[in-house]
Amino acid sequence: MKNSFDKPYAPVKHMIKKLKDKKLVITDENTVVKFLNDFGYNRLINGYKRPFVQKSIDDLYSLYVFDSQFREVFLANVLQIDSHLGTLLGNLVAQNYNVNSYKDNDPQNPCPQIPSYLSSKYYQNTGYARSTLSHIRKKILNSTKENPTAYYRTNKNHVPPWILVQNMPFGTLIRFYQIQKDIIKNSVVTSFLPCDISNVNELSNTKQLFLQATEILRSFRNTAAHSSPMYLKNVMLDNVISKKTLFKYLGKNIFPAADSKRYLSDNKLYVALLSLILLAGDMGHRNFILSRLHELDDAYKNSDDYRNNYLLYLEYANLPIDYVHRLTIAAEHLYELEKNGNNFILNESIHQMETVYTLKNSAVFHATHDCSRLKNRCNPLISLPEQEAISKGLKKCKNCFSSLKKPF
Repeated sequence: MKNSFDKPYAPVKHMIKKLKDKKLVITDENTVVKFLNDFGYNRLINGYKRPFVQKSIDDLYSLYVFDSQFREVFLANVLQIDSHLGTLLGNLVAQNYNVNSYKDNDPQNPCPQIPSYLSSKYYQNTGYARSTLSHIRKKILNSTKENPTAYYRTNKNHVPPWILVQNMPFGTLIRFYQIQKDIIKNSVVTSFLPCDISNVNELSNTKQLFLQATEILRSFRNTAAHSSPMYLKNVMLDNVISKKTLFKYLGKNIFPAADSKRYLSDNKLYVALLSLILLAGDMGHRNFILSRLHELDDAYKNSDDYRNNYLLYLEYANLPIDYVHRLTIAAEHLYELEKNGNNFILNESIHQMETVYTLKNSAVFHATHDCSRLKNRCNPLISLPEQEAISKGLKKCKNCFSSLKKPF
């Protein structure tokens, strides 16, 4: 029997015959051989054949190129959001709990009197939380071969949380955020988005939007990492994104007129780009993203060779034809909110730096240390700035704050 492996190009020639049988237009067979050798049949043909009725290999390659551009945007810029989230979680866990990574019964534990910051006592009391903590301990803390966690595990007497998070994949960081109690979730979300932490409903809606946006970015980032078609991707969420909350942060011009339902029902590439702008963190990062998108949009719309296929790509990706303009307006709207938020903090800074009082493990803070609600206390009294109390999710004592005389 003849061995097909004796001819290295036999598989490619077989693929070319298969393409001709499918009526794919091939003008230069050598070009097709190069495309198939460089990108593979499944990735190039099966991934990008959908929009075309009358197809040529050049059409499919064009589609692959467009998709690759968006893939690069996601891989480069989700990484920065990933880093921001990890840094926040690592620092907040250390500040609110401790830096001890050992289990209580570990004979190598240098401080057995201090519970591990991965102890379930610090997190939501759910099976999902316990499963997540177990996964982090087994797969990352105790097993990763990547630095810096591996280095700390070998050369130090503990692995602090700000080190551990550096080896958590984006999906694990999102899970780690999800199991946190509100005191940490509030700090994370308000670091990403300008939210009035004293407005309970606004904070709740913003946290929901934040979680939905991170899940969309995680899913698209994974698609990009595996070189799967971005334009076909859509993300199924447990709940539809709130149009009202999205409009609050990105403005009402992000969707073509009366078309928001169509975009929010499938969470395709455009909603992923909106999520990227939403969580980019600052105007400099947003401008970098927008400049890259503007560059590729101009290049393809102004090209006689690529324009038609590019417009077809936008249609199938559910991207508005003016998507760069709409994203730019969204970024400007968010920037104005951030400036107003900073002004709000500056205007309230004197009031918020007032010293207030609370008890250990209490959910309430008091205007005075002799509030009647603090009598017969068992826990020690703690004093702290009012802004810090608010950022920790503590509520005002209605008894002592209502009795304060308001200034004229």
